[in-house]
Amino acid sequence: DQLALRPPRMHDGLTQPGQLLAQGNVTADGQQMEVKTEYLEITLSAPQVAAKPHHLKVKVPRLSPVAGAEDRSEAARDLSASMPGRSDEAKGPAGQIWNRLIARQGARIELIHGGDLVIVTAEQVIVDQVSGQIEVIGADAQSAKIVRGDTTLIGRHIFLDGQNYEQMRVNGSGTGVVARENKVRAGSVLAMSWAQGMELNHSSGKGRIFGEVVVENRSRLHTTTLTAQEMDFQLSPQTDRGIGKSIIEKLVARKDVEFRAVNWRREIGGEFATKLLIQSSEMVFEHTATLEQIRFVGEGGWIFQDDRPRPQGGKPNTQITVSGRGDTVFTWSDQMVLDVKRNDMRIYGDVWMQHNPKNGGKPIEMFCDRFVADMTETGGLSRWGSRIDGQLETIVADRGVQVKREDVEITSGTMKHTQRDGYLTFTSSPGSQTLVAIGDQVTRHTKPLRWNTKTGQIEVGPVGAIRRSVR
Repeated sequence: DQLALRPPRMHDGLTQPGQLLAQGNVTADGQQMEVKTEYLEITLSAPQVAAKPHHLKVKVPRLSPVAGAEDRSEAARDLSASMPGRSDEAKGPAGQIWNRLIARQGARIELIHGGDLVIVTAEQVIVDQVSGQIEVIGADAQSAKIVRGDTTLIGRHIFLDGQNYEQMRVNGSGTGVVARENKVRAGSVLAMSWAQGMELNHSSGKGRIFGEVVVENRSRLHTTTLTAQEMDFQLSPQTDRGIGKSIIEKLVARKDVEFRAVNWRREIGGEFATKLLIQSSEMVFEHTATLEQIRFVGEGGWIFQDDRPRPQGGKPNTQITVSGRGDTVFTWSDQMVLDVKRNDMRIYGDVWMQHNPKNGGKPIEMFCDRFVADMTETGGLSRWGSRIDGQLETIVADRGVQVKREDVEITSGTMKHTQRDGYLTFTSSPGSQTLVAIGDQVTRHTKPLRWNTKTGQIEVGPVGAIRRSVR
């Protein structure tokens, strides 16, 4: 609709910057940038002598000479950065012909930096070549968006800083998505949202999110959700994100941490197969060449619901079950570690566990100070969001073990359970005894004691020395 140019000039010994204004379906093409917008304002650089002219192409609709009529075709107009026709064209430092660009009313800017295509869409975009900053501002009805490589940021107020604009910063609430180029394998997309702000160095992969943070991962039949008040994370290099690689190498979540994982039977949102909820004050996720683990630091709790049907041909255990199908609850005071590299789970400090079997068996409760369990069906931490189904095959509890089941209570130094042999084996600490309380009767034992999980019989000493049967 309109095009105005005020070249840079000298006035009273001072350099006056020039200005270019364009309005109405504007397209501006440069060597490293393309701008499409309804309103464009460019502040030109101070005059300097240069060898040859440099031209900026600006496209606006050509107006018909007939009053009120408009030709919809576009014509490219070459605009010199100084007075037309002069060989000593005005330029800024190092050949820079403009300092500041403002695009308003539905702006779209494409940049090439560091070999990446950066696409910016917003209500207003301010590009400042002097400070090296791009400011992106969204409208009330629609947030601004920046897409660079496999990273997308959405927010009301976004900044790009640094060399090649590798620093991304969002003030206020927003969302982010990091996706692998190869999406053949499930769980290749990571979504984040926050209430206060987000920072990301695209080159180093280091970032920080704060304010009601939510990190979600979804695949066909598996979802994970992590919430906290703040998170620090380290992304893996883009060149190392093939199939099976983790997008996140390390993530530290703090304050009101809650981790949820759900495995669905047929479809997301339908009937669930397993559910896991873990709460703690801090969580550390690490996936490197030498380490694959999740640590929940500080006081916390775990609730695992296993609603899967029994395997075909499987027989129900109506006596004693300490893990498996049903509901399992843990609490602790120190920390819990899921070490998938070693395929185990370790819990420390005032550990309490209760298992309610799905098959209608009697609940069992256990107290100890350290709990170690071998898990055989986790599938490994191939990436953030890998399924964790919490199957416990071998359990070792020590440091003041107490196991309760209805009117039976056993106190000992160590308890070991292997799913394969079907026994809870209790061993007293040196210089102490294992106590067995059944109702009002209490017996003391220095030899190992075995509790048969299939029959409910308690055996002391050599195999076959049955002392008491508990039903």
